[in-house]
Amino acid sequence: MFFDFTLVSIIFFPGILLLSVLSKKIRTTLSFLEKILYGSILWSYFLISPFIILTTFIQSITAYFKIFATISIAIIIISVIYLIKNREKPSITILEIKLDYLPYILSLLALITLSSAAICFHTIYIEWDAIAHYIPSAKAILITGGLNSQPYRSLNFLEHPPAIPITYACLLNFLNLESLYNLSLIYFLLTLTAIFLIARKLFPKNNVLTSLLLFISLPTVIIVISSRSLYLDLPFVLYILFTLYCAIKITIQQKTTYNLPWLDYIMLSIGLTLMILTRTEFGIFLAPVVFALLIFSLKPKNWELISTLTLGLSYYIREVRNIFLDASSLSYYIQRLTPVFILSAFSLIFIKKIQFKNNPNAKNKALNKKLLMLTLIPMLPLLIYMLRNMIVLGFIVPAIPISNSDILKSAMFFNKISPREMTSLTEILRWDYFMSVWWLIPPYFIPTFISLTSSLFALLKKKSTQHIVMPILLFFMSIFILWSSLSCDPQPRRLYYFAPFVAFIVTHGLFTIKKFFSPLGFALRVPTYIIAVTTYTLTKMGVKTINNISLLYAKLYQPNTDVELIVVSAFLFLIFFIPYETLIKRTKRNITLSQKSSTIIVLLTICLNIILITSSINPIIIDTINNGQQSIYEYFGGWLYYPDVINYYNENITDLFVTMGFYCHELITFANRSTIDLSDPIYGMPIYSIIATANETQMLNKIKELKVKYFLKPQFGTPFYMIYEKLMNNTILGYILFDNPKFRLLTTFKYAILYAFHENYTATSLTPSKIVPWNYNPETNYTLTIEPNMTKFTATTNTFGRISLMYIFNQPITIKEALWLTVKSYNQSKLVAILFSNLQNQTTDFFSYQCPLTNQTRKPVINLKEGTTKGNFNPNHIEGILIGIETQPNITQTLEIHQISTITYNN
Repeated sequence: MFFDFTLVSIIFFPGILLLSVLSKKIRTTLSFLEKILYGSILWSYFLISPFIILTTFIQSITAYFKIFATISIAIIIISVIYLIKNREKPSITILEIKLDYLPYILSLLALITLSSAAICFHTIYIEWDAIAHYIPSAKAILITGGLNSQPYRSLNFLEHPPAIPITYACLLNFLNLESLYNLSLIYFLLTLTAIFLIARKLFPKNNVLTSLLLFISLPTVIIVISSRSLYLDLPFVLYILFTLYCAIKITIQQKTTYNLPWLDYIMLSIGLTLMILTRTEFGIFLAPVVFALLIFSLKPKNWELISTLTLGLSYYIREVRNIFLDASSLSYYIQRLTPVFILSAFSLIFIKKIQFKNNPNAKNKALNKKLLMLTLIPMLPLLIYMLRNMIVLGFIVPAIPISNSDILKSAMFFNKISPREMTSLTEILRWDYFMSVWWLIPPYFIPTFISLTSSLFALLKKKSTQHIVMPILLFFMSIFILWSSLSCDPQPRRLYYFAPFVAFIVTHGLFTIKKFFSPLGFALRVPTYIIAVTTYTLTKMGVKTINNISLLYAKLYQPNTDVELIVVSAFLFLIFFIPYETLIKRTKRNITLSQKSSTIIVLLTICLNIILITSSINPIIIDTINNGQQSIYEYFGGWLYYPDVINYYNENITDLFVTMGFYCHELITFANRSTIDLSDPIYGMPIYSIIATANETQMLNKIKELKVKYFLKPQFGTPFYMIYEKLMNNTILGYILFDNPKFRLLTTFKYAILYAFHENYTATSLTPSKIVPWNYNPETNYTLTIEPNMTKFTATTNTFGRISLMYIFNQPITIKEALWLTVKSYNQSKLVAILFSNLQNQTTDFFSYQCPLTNQTRKPVINLKEGTTKGNFNPNHIEGILIGIETQPNITQTLEIHQISTITYNN
């Protein structure tokens, strides 16, 4: 584990050393934590950006990651040698930690330990999107050495933004799958660093640790890192916070007489670039906030209006483009813009009410053109990536096509078979979820209420506000608009974007009431209160292991308010924050605590914290120590094709032909197989782009061109069976796949049936000794016509709604694999086929099969692996075959059987 962590740190550590070496030479002053944050982001940028630029002009660079690792190790060695040789004279520093800091440090260590265990030891099988999307993209980069194709999906482009797939590919080139958890841990620790640095700009020094404790203790954070740490959300939030921190530093220094912070401008540009390259479909909607901040800094005429309009700029462009492409859905696109209009108007009103403090040294600097050019240079990889996507591939990201006709055709067809649901505005604008769902604000409802109330009071009283508030406000509103455009999705990973801001809001609420307490009393209360709330929350969730937390996520897709959590957390707040000191002063009694008494109080508080930590966190840590490695691969179900289909592929299928199916992503990650996934318009694009216009020959040629050999048919009742049915009943693909003897049934799984395309087969017609109605009485009340190429049977159905014919063979026949029929029913009905090994005893020793029939001719292939076997059925000794239909009882029905053959596949 430690070895993997050390190797993963190569992506970040060289940048820290490089900044340490160059900081004096470039005349910039950075704190120790700033060097860690800036250096890590910088070196991550140097991994991703050159790869994007090079693979734009060079088809493949398979050795890139080895070259990058070599350079990284060389820089580490050179930097360490340089720092040792040029070290300054050591000065004796006495590290002094105040007593009131000990509860903070103890609580922080406990929560970071819990978070690290949650990230590194939860089951990997619950990382749905990572397994389905990002790891397959990383594997594609490793195979192709570039971003120009996705061979695992038969696409001529990489289907996801490149930053995280490139990073994953770099690690998977040297390490195994679970090593990616170490990357997530580093992202999380860097996120804590960014929150610490931002909080240091917002609050007094002794309140900074409060924001960190609050952030880690939020249920949405704990749940996300223990179940979605390999998703894009952790790095994306890191890059948002890093960009925000750079914006804050620029805003502060814009209002001073010092030189412009050129390094912060460059790092702001790098943070923005990585943010968009990590999650382009979100990043392009958050990016305008940087331009809104620039407008705030320059303060042109009507800057408030221009800034708020800029926040929604990407949304306006998107919907104009959508209306142009699909004018029939105008109302849907206007509806999507409604929350943008409302929140932009609200932001405008709010900003106009804010009174900023006037700095006597402040001066609005004009935009420095040289600095602007310097800022644009780090964005070059992003500009190249976006221009290549738009000009060459015809999309911003595959989900936002511009001129790519294949994606547009595929999306249009998929919307027909799986139309999007229109929802009302009251269902979309559920901003109450932000306050009500128990995994975000309710654990700290009272301090949040105090913070918001005091802020509203300050706004109404027109109290002056620091300029630093503006970047935080604009970033928060930009994220809130994005969340609203996602229909206020309440699941934890969507609300994780708000977690740092909630931590700042709660910290502000606690800081507001600080004046009622002595410094020591307040410092002891805060960490103990946070640990108490965390202990109660974990206990209420019934958490004993890391995977207990991981499995909670599945229950949190729908909003859930927990009144008990709000009441108990409010009660804990009142217990801890009753201002005993103020009450004592009002009794006119002065109580002065000696140093010894203060020490005893601190130690007692620490003991209380230890008891709380031991009761909730210790069982999780102990289980992790004992079973941590096993818990990573503990499987709780949920995947359609894992483990049975994966194991079958790995053990029985040696060729590398493509599999067509529905939501079959795990075949790529765990079986290294290429797929055409018909559950998604992008992944199914090779088929869906031609399905509306292709004839049978064209579709067969396309299937052969894509090297499709295997087909995973979903079982009835699975999530994608409805899409499968629509494809089979209404498209040319159904005509090819449905009732086709060329598709050989290989085996049946719990959620799917696996077929293989097999052109070499032999169909042998069966000649029965006689054909008779089965159990039909009276015998005179039916019509049976037997011709060389057809048998027609008309009769009244029995009480079970059936009419049937029995094909009897005096010499028993053998059916090795399948029976092939041509059947016609004149009404909607069900085909019933039964193969008997012993006609003397029809209640045992048989094989049965059923399938639906329409009022058209159907040619079902009945495979012996697909039906139900009873007794000692022997496929090498079949005396009779019953073929019938089942519909309503006591009505006249007609059944035509045009052919009955056995199918034998030639290897």
